Amino acid sequence: MRVHLGVDSTDSLTKGMCTTYLGMILVRRLLELGVHFVDYPNLIRLNPNIPYKTRGNGAVALRIDVLERKIEKVFTTARETVEEMAVFSDPQTNPGIALLKGDVPDVLHEFYERALHRLLQVEDAYTAAEKVGARLHGYKNRRGVIGALASIGEPLKRDHTYELLTYREERNWGKKRCINPETVIKMDKKIGEVFFNYDYEESTICIAPHTVCPVLMGIRGETAESVKEAASMVDTGEPISAYVIYRTNQHTSFHFEKVSSVSDITDYSSIVLEGKVVRNPFAIQGGHIFFEIENKGRIFCAAFEPTKKFRDTVRNLIIGDFVRVYGGVQPGSKDKMRAVNLERLDIIEVKTSAYANPQCSRCGKSMTSKGKEKGFECKRCKIKKRNKELIHITRNISAGTYEPPPSAWRHLYKMRARKRTNAGKKIALIEGWIQSGNA
Repeated sequence: MRVHLGVDSTDSLTKGMCTTYLGMILVRRLLELGVHFVDYPNLIRLNPNIPYKTRGNGAVALRIDVLERKIEKVFTTARETVEEMAVFSDPQTNPGIALLKGDVPDVLHEFYERALHRLLQVEDAYTAAEKVGARLHGYKNRRGVIGALASIGEPLKRDHTYELLTYREERNWGKKRCINPETVIKMDKKIGEVFFNYDYEESTICIAPHTVCPVLMGIRGETAESVKEAASMVDTGEPISAYVIYRTNQHTSFHFEKVSSVSDITDYSSIVLEGKVVRNPFAIQGGHIFFEIENKGRIFCAAFEPTKKFRDTVRNLIIGDFVRVYGGVQPGSKDKMRAVNLERLDIIEVKTSAYANPQCSRCGKSMTSKGKEKGFECKRCKIKKRNKELIHITRNISAGTYEPPPSAWRHLYKMRARKRTNAGKKIALIEGWIQSGNA
């Protein structure tokens, strides 16, 4: 019988663990039970804007064929693994498990879409589970059942990518990673179907996290074969205890929703919105750059410090430019502005002219207004002119698409360089898609 098993919210930002690592351990234990995997483990990224996520808001879904009499053992194994490995001491860690028998119904895919774009409640998951006959089990405040069920609802029939995740020996958890960047660059330039490996603008590797989690590195690409070959070329600087290949919705930009006006925006969603710049860019403490656009309402847009040189483009915007912004919307409060956290910026039209006070034809100085509808006069030469003049504005930016450096990309963001789509590709597990030592 076909069974889908989802797990979420088992990791901790400060105390280690990672849901993908727990997923890898669970895969091994299910293989020992004799189940047959019909797909790679799925790493499903959900709404990146929710305030209580641990890291990248990713859940794991496992899709297997198993004898019906073993289904209860599958669920028990999942519970035992979560109870053994999840970081229950972290207040943000609230594990959840979901199990569905049979095919994934459309109503469950719709629940996934809601979890990708909106802020859901635990009750939403239980309501959806009842509709499709899914089984849920939650811990603490049970928030993890949302992601666990939503991950099952995305079978990745549309575009998808792959990530090979390698894990550290436990004795190295929390220690500095020492991956050789030269081998990463060599790999990145040789293997054509991998991406997000090295940030050439900031001269830093992108394959290693900066947290205390068990992940050593992750290689992302278009095929399972390419990420496996690429991983073999990297000098990791320490032993690899295990690895597994995930199929994932990363770098698809499915999290973006096009909205027609500011009034249509929902907080915590990721949007695509066109608008006219109505307030020039300004900086706030921390090096973050803000500007304001208008489209049936106004909203601030922000290029935060980690976007580095991308902020230079934002600084060069002026009132009157017409842009298309991509990013997640965070609600405002007394301490911060409601704003779009920019992931990409399309400059559609650059303002190159404006009406200004006329210049004196004799001395070249700007004339002074004599009052409303009274014209202008040069105070020095006494030369008068009636109207403002259209002048040319020299700009340091042009129409085009601009994005932050790779080190600032979100997991779901589809970068400009990725032109490919993997929709409809046949899925076949390659030899060596998982490898590890003892559980």
